[in-house]
Amino acid sequence: MSRVNSYIPRALESTMRRLVEQYPVITLFGPRQSGKTTLAKHLFSDWSYVNLEDFQTRMFAQEDINGFFARYSDCVIIDEVQYTPALLSKIQVLVDKRGQRAGQFILISSHEAHIHEMLAQSLAGRVAVITVMPLSLQELSDNAGPSLHRDDQLIRGFMPRLYEDPSLNATEYWSNYVATYV
Repeated sequence: MSRVNSYIPRALESTMRRLVEQYPVITLFGPRQSGKTTLAKHLFSDWSYVNLEDFQTRMFAQEDINGFFARYSDCVIIDEVQYTPALLSKIQVLVDKRGQRAGQFILISSHEAHIHEMLAQSLAGRVAVITVMPLSLQELSDNAGPSLHRDDQLIRGFMPRLYEDPSLNATEYWSNYVATYV
């Protein structure tokens, strides 16, 4: 496989584009490294992007929520939203104030029960939820070409990064993934 740091098209792309035209808020859930951020940034590259993993950005959002939304107001991708769940209530207020216009926010989070509860409380009826899983067999088949054999799939698994950068050692990747995530 000759891919290095290139985007692998996802089956969810058309669904995501459609839902952004219908809902004010889209939330992407899924395991870490499954391609949530890459998908959102690829499809909506003209949107503002903010990552709450960054400590200073997270503190800004927590300490000055109005200032945060003045800076990142409309058509914004908010990554790692689970770090600042109070933003969800403010997003509800903003969405309602704007008449629930479609395509305002894309929220990205790993699966966490408290975020699901907050979404249900704050954004019910305003949000579409999409689960982004690692690559499917069809996505690999469509994009990997004839060089990808079943044995390779068993060894590499289905995380996008292992196919976007084939120089990665799959055994090391999975060992590190399990040690840090599971």
